[in-house]
Amino acid sequence: MSIADGIDAVLLQPQVSRGQLCLVEPLDAFPEYPLAEANRAGLIECVPGFAFLVTGHHEGTVGMTVAVADHDLGADLSYDDVVEVSYYSPTGDISIEENSGEAYELPELSVGPHRLRYHLRMAADGKTAESVLLQIWPDEPGESATLKVTSPLARTWLDLSPIASHASACAPPVQRTAPQEDEAPWQGDTTLELTPRVNYHQMYLCDTSLEEVPCPLQDPNVAGLVESVADFAQLSTGLAAGPVNLRVTVAQRDPGARMDEYEDVFEVSLFSSTGLLTIDEWEPTRFHALPPLAAGRGTYRLRYHVRDYDELYDCASPVPVGHYLLQIWPAPVTDSMILKVPTGGRARAVAPPLRSSSSATDLPLVPLPFNGLAERWSRV
Repeated sequence: MSIADGIDAVLLQPQVSRGQLCLVEPLDAFPEYPLAEANRAGLIECVPGFAFLVTGHHEGTVGMTVAVADHDLGADLSYDDVVEVSYYSPTGDISIEENSGEAYELPELSVGPHRLRYHLRMAADGKTAESVLLQIWPDEPGESATLKVTSPLARTWLDLSPIASHASACAPPVQRTAPQEDEAPWQGDTTLELTPRVNYHQMYLCDTSLEEVPCPLQDPNVAGLVESVADFAQLSTGLAAGPVNLRVTVAQRDPGARMDEYEDVFEVSLFSSTGLLTIDEWEPTRFHALPPLAAGRGTYRLRYHVRDYDELYDCASPVPVGHYLLQIWPAPVTDSMILKVPTGGRARAVAPPLRSSSSATDLPLVPLPFNGLAERWSRV
């Protein structure tokens, strides 16, 4: 809706999930979370093509006004909290997106640097936004800023996501690509430190040959919190939503279980068609490439270690929490194993029965049709 020359306003009632909304553009790959070198101002953080907006401690709808202008409209200090950051639009095609994937298109931007000013009007508890206003206009990159901070929510998020400004957040994004089969071969044991974002207690290990997710898993190997079929494994977490601390060790031989450091330890076999794997998040475009496996195409052993499962069960977090270790090395097919689960631990109660399946480590399954987020709901 055009309300004046050079000003378009959109009134929305988006569904908030876990107190957050996202501003997104159609990139080839979503940025990894936590956002690296992001512009931050507590309640908002952004990288090129993506912004994370905090709305408070609630589920449900929130009244939202988005004003896209060709100039600075000025801050509305009648709101309780007002913060702003610089933002780079790589496509000009922006929308507000819910956690469900529902998107609300916004007026088109010019490609280039802009300013985002985010306002919140809080409920009486000071932790839940009754309404929000987002102003967007073209502007040269500048420092992130807080113009007004009064609510407990804003003060908490400034502690979690303090003021930060980065030149890379105001420049065209670097596109990520999956590893290719002609990349360098095995180059020694490697351990990566990752922070993938989980949703509905899940993250995934995928062979790069997969064009579609095998959903539901047919005749899988199962050991507690890990299930596998050819070219795919599902890793369960205590945390329901948010980033986790994951270490992945790709080794030439069994690196040894870390029984003293983790509370839950499980093993299954996996067949890999290419020897090239990624850790995938719920959104199919968000992934973390792993080094090439030691033996290329063949069978491997996965050992999945978990710590803090019970403490974080069904929680959500905006910052990386929990501790997970995944070890991968060449090995013949052997039975699924539960190496360690505390008596009375929640992982023992929620995990499916132990299972070994020859079909899960023989040839890749023919994947079922995969139509995005709706299909992934069938795993829950």
